[in-house]
Amino acid sequence: MSRIARNLPPQEVLQHFTDLTSLDVAVRTTATTSLLRHLHPLHVSHEAPAAATASLATAESRPIPSDLRGSARDAAIKAHASDLVTAFMATLHPHVAYAYMRLVKGLPSSSKAARQGFSAALAFLLRLIRARWQYLHAAVHVYIVAVPGTNNAQDERDKLYGRLFAAVAAIESGMHKVVDGGMSEAQVHELASMLGFVAESKEYLREAAYSVAFRLADETRHAQAAMTALRSALPAELTRVDHLALSVYLESRGASVPTPLTAASLSPSSNVSDLLLQSTSVAPRMHLVWTVLLAHVLQSPKLHLPATPGLLAAATLTRIDAGTTDLPLLAPTWRAIDRTLLTSGPARAAQALHVFAFLFRVAPVEQLPALLTPNLLRVLEKTRRGPLRTHVTRAVRVIVTAALDDRRVVPIVLAAVKPSILESLRAPSRDADDSDDSDSDSDDEYDSDVSDDEDESDDEEEEDAEDESAPPVYEQLLANLTDSDLTQFIESLIEQARSLSDAGNVEDPKSVAAMYALETLLNPALAPRGAAAIAQYLFSPAHMAAAPNATARTHTFLARAAPVPESPVGLKALTDVYLAFPGKDARVAKWVKKPIAATVTAAAGGDSERAGRAARRETAARALVMAAHLVLATDAETAARATETVDEVVSVWQKYTKATAAATGGEAEIDPLDVLADVALELTANPVSWLRRLCSQSVAAFADSMTENVLALMLEALDANHADDDDEDEEKDAMDQSEDGR
Repeated sequence: MSRIARNLPPQEVLQHFTDLTSLDVAVRTTATTSLLRHLHPLHVSHEAPAAATASLATAESRPIPSDLRGSARDAAIKAHASDLVTAFMATLHPHVAYAYMRLVKGLPSSSKAARQGFSAALAFLLRLIRARWQYLHAAVHVYIVAVPGTNNAQDERDKLYGRLFAAVAAIESGMHKVVDGGMSEAQVHELASMLGFVAESKEYLREAAYSVAFRLADETRHAQAAMTALRSALPAELTRVDHLALSVYLESRGASVPTPLTAASLSPSSNVSDLLLQSTSVAPRMHLVWTVLLAHVLQSPKLHLPATPGLLAAATLTRIDAGTTDLPLLAPTWRAIDRTLLTSGPARAAQALHVFAFLFRVAPVEQLPALLTPNLLRVLEKTRRGPLRTHVTRAVRVIVTAALDDRRVVPIVLAAVKPSILESLRAPSRDADDSDDSDSDSDDEYDSDVSDDEDESDDEEEEDAEDESAPPVYEQLLANLTDSDLTQFIESLIEQARSLSDAGNVEDPKSVAAMYALETLLNPALAPRGAAAIAQYLFSPAHMAAAPNATARTHTFLARAAPVPESPVGLKALTDVYLAFPGKDARVAKWVKKPIAATVTAAAGGDSERAGRAARRETAARALVMAAHLVLATDAETAARATETVDEVVSVWQKYTKATAAATGGEAEIDPLDVLADVALELTANPVSWLRRLCSQSVAAFADSMTENVLALMLEALDANHADDDDEDEEKDAMDQSEDGR
């Protein structure tokens, strides 16, 4: 009976090894803690026998003959490993030696979570006893590799898992980072080679083995030894996504690889895009290749992509400063993702959105526009139901949060992302069950891969509902724009809109972007703040002659830039628009530049009531003349009438102010309101509803001074409108009768 068998730990300690196989992480953690609590004082108080120490030194120094080959060499290696294990364990307390042997033997076990539990406990034990790599490597050979088995696939798989989890335990113990007595260059190469062997033996172990090997190379002081071993495992042609991960990793560390990552290798004609599609086989988890690829593209080796959206939301990330880093591969990489994953089904689209959310949080601000591709924006806009909705909501939230946290991002977001996309955060969300039958196939395919976030989805729906009372997101972002940022933003939109004349194909991305720029310029939240600059472009020949529906667009802009012209705020915006109008009348421009208070002081005579009435009337008159001129002059059918209308209103106001100033009390006997009412009533027939409302407001401002003539004109206008309606009804009846007669 061996020394260890004679000194087994008590039964309550042996139970810990059984608990290490539990599927419950908490049970495994408790078992590890309890086991180490038992072993620690035993190891600290134990003093290795001198004979055992001498025997260990002898076993370490005994070399394996280099001239042996085949079975003879295998036998020599086994004998050397056995001697080393026996000698090392003789230096340990029997309970510690038993735990060491038991944990190494349990690494290949397929029982429940034995591999995870035994590997974690072994890592702590290796740290406690300060074991060296050669001792662990010998134990792996004796207790795993050289153990006789059935030589079937199951046996081979278990032994490979044993090697892999032994490597994990070694790295978790930190032995590869120890300076004094740590792993030598040859031993690091040996460990990396073992991981390479595991990776190439079974495809399903490749990602895990490379992940451990990459960590070894990043953390050891003998990185070059690990890199050399990994480089020998890289094939000349990349056919698997794991090989792509290895190639990109080696390249990012300065190694020469057969297929370096370039803009050309990321093009549709290369196979990199196809390899990236393979990565979704592990969905919803993100494959190792994404962490390696994005770290290389972002030139940040320590930057890791969180494996799930939940981890990404909780991660603390710092945006890269473009002033110190040039990222030429960022745009080509996202284009490759945009062309492949984003359009290849819900599961792949979900992973693409996960990558987007990560990149939008860390990429330099100057390169964020490259991420907001038309395809991505289409997905964000069109996805309103189904399981992909949760991921779309996350992506939109990342965009909004980035803009609210950093003002530099605001113009980028506003220039590309439609308000409807931003406001989708405020809209009530629909459950995936509400999707129609046409979506059922894709949803079923997707549910098995992506719907692990149902609880998070519910939380987000509640958050969306709480945001209902918040200001519109678009308005919040506009409010974050400084005056200089606003000017630059409008200038960029105008420059983009100008390209419409150069893009005849409405399906052309350039034309689509130009039309969106025009739409953004008309946004009710933007139009009042940038009224002058926007008006200067919209009323220019470049827009009026080149853009479709230019006249209707200018009318829409007027209604949004000055929605309440009779108020001081609305009048100010309308004045800014008129002064930017290329065809403005010099008399009107001179008039509207003066403050209203300066023109009504004389007429008011110190009477506050009269002063208020005079101010309201002048506001109405100014708004009427500017609005009439802007609307009539931009419509080919009424352009001839524009100058005549301006002349009439200017003349009326001049007569009115002179008559009012000359009056000593009450209203002047000479009242030009007949002409003003006639002009206003004539304009009420204009098809532009904004101008009609303004005319009504203008007439109302003078209502307390209207004469019988004005009322008569109003009645005539009403009769004329009724007559027109009757004529239209009679004409319609006649047409109906004619059709019936057929």
